[in-house]
Amino acid sequence: MKIFLSVIALFCLAEIAQGAFIQCKLSDPKLNNCIGDQIKTQWIPNLKKAYPEYGIPVMDPHFLGDVKVTQGNKQVGLNYTASDVLFYGLSTVEIKKVQLNQRKREFKLWYFNKKFIQLNSYVAKGKILLFPINGHGKSNITILNSDVHIALKYDIVQDANTKVKHVKVKTLDYMTKPGKAYMNFENLFNGDKYLSKQINDVINQNSDELLPSFSPGVEKAVAQSWLSTANSFFSKIPYDELFIKE
Repeated sequence: MKIFLSVIALFCLAEIAQGAFIQCKLSDPKLNNCIGDQIKTQWIPNLKKAYPEYGIPVMDPHFLGDVKVTQGNKQVGLNYTASDVLFYGLSTVEIKKVQLNQRKREFKLWYFNKKFIQLNSYVAKGKILLFPINGHGKSNITILNSDVHIALKYDIVQDANTKVKHVKVKTLDYMTKPGKAYMNFENLFNGDKYLSKQINDVINQNSDELLPSFSPGVEKAVAQSWLSTANSFFSKIPYDELFIKE
């Protein structure tokens, strides 16, 4: 049974040879290694390109749109909206491991991201570490040394009209374990540059505690975006053309 390819593989196209998108045979006892090598050498370096004929946008930077975070805990009580979010850094990730389960139709991917940058506009109101926040402007969140885990489940569906089979991704989970984070939010106090600088300094001194408050909203947005892109791509590639035929 044919198996789902890496989420990263969804976002760019390598040279298609022998009528297959993934240059691996399903009978290969080292199939995991083969797909991992394809991701490293063929797909990751091409993430800065768009493939509109397959519904795949440029992935580095990746335009995510808007992200909303409503958080209430001891550290953060905040309504935060990030708009026009751009992610930088996907084209330099290091693939650590892939794990396939053809019977369960599951795929898991682990990678390391040395430097990840999120740029966007924001609007925020609430509190961070007991400091009142009421601001809007540009923000930069730079995260170093992140471990990322992607887990997804898929099915094989047949087009009612053409009878051609395609992969359809059912669920996609995106989970991060970030390293050190550096954050800068302009205009946190509606024009008071001194207070904005002081609170940005406090935020960065406590980034390890604060980042988990923002991560779930971003992870959910990334998962939804990549799920949509994955299904857009797979709707255009027949199931029988994903791997080298035996």
